[in-house]
Amino acid sequence: MAASCARPTALLLAAAGLFTACDRSGPSPQAQEAGRLAQAGDYDGAVRSLREAVERDPGHADLHYQLGVALFDKGEVKESIRSLAESVRLDPGRTDAYLALGNAYLKQDDRRSAFLAFNEAVLNDPNNPSALFNLGVMHYLAGRFGEAAELLQRAHAGRPEDAEIAFRLGMARLNAGDVEMAVLSLTKATQLDPRHAEAWVNLSSSLATLHRLDEARAAGEKALEVKPDWSQALNNLGIVAQAQDRDGEALSFFTRAIEADPNDPRLHMNLGSLHEKAGRKQDAIKEYETFLRDWRGDMAAAESVRDRLETLRR
Repeated sequence: MAASCARPTALLLAAAGLFTACDRSGPSPQAQEAGRLAQAGDYDGAVRSLREAVERDPGHADLHYQLGVALFDKGEVKESIRSLAESVRLDPGRTDAYLALGNAYLKQDDRRSAFLAFNEAVLNDPNNPSALFNLGVMHYLAGRFGEAAELLQRAHAGRPEDAEIAFRLGMARLNAGDVEMAVLSLTKATQLDPRHAEAWVNLSSSLATLHRLDEARAAGEKALEVKPDWSQALNNLGIVAQAQDRDGEALSFFTRAIEADPNDPRLHMNLGSLHEKAGRKQDAIKEYETFLRDWRGDMAAAESVRDRLETLRR
């Protein structure tokens, strides 16, 4: 398939500003007028104008695309999908329409259809960073971390200044087990966007995995600067402090984390582990019981905590 003049779009973001015509026959006056209306916030007027244009020229792929974007921005996602699907039927080479269609499917929580749309976008334009990014994230969400990392690396090569692509690449590498490369990508994300709290906290976790504890602590503190009292950052700092035998600090971090998010069972497990290490049996039992009551994840983790509870109760 031929490449299209695609506009960058981010996963699950509304396709605002996509009224730049890309049809082979050029922008129509109706599309230009709809664009002006949409930029002024008059989505009803934009949709009305484009519907009239489509009725007059139903074979114009760009009009269907513009109508689909306007409907999406208006919140009429099902109708948006119909228009965008018609656009790619009329012109299968439209990368921009496939990207918008994928985002619309995601808004409907239809990941399979979104995956297929983003895959078509990559087939149309194999070097398009937005297409590669979106398809990479779909692989990530499906647990295919190696495939996600490969696609996101290509997206990063095409748009090296994008912090979100660097972050997602780091997460894919981390979950694929390539922790050292994950550290490089997550570090890059924090350099590109020092306010990216998720990048800082995952960098902290990755550094801790590599036993680079002082660096892990520094990254965790950066995450907390960006998002004060964030339970995940506090929990990470508690884990690092415990690994450095600074149990008093670890107790403070874990307690603050639970105060910030009392419904996260993992926090109770970590605090229970710290109590157990310090010989505070009853406190450990209480936290472990809370963990087991609320845990809905991996059963192996639950079995491990049950074994520790049995030992404490003897």
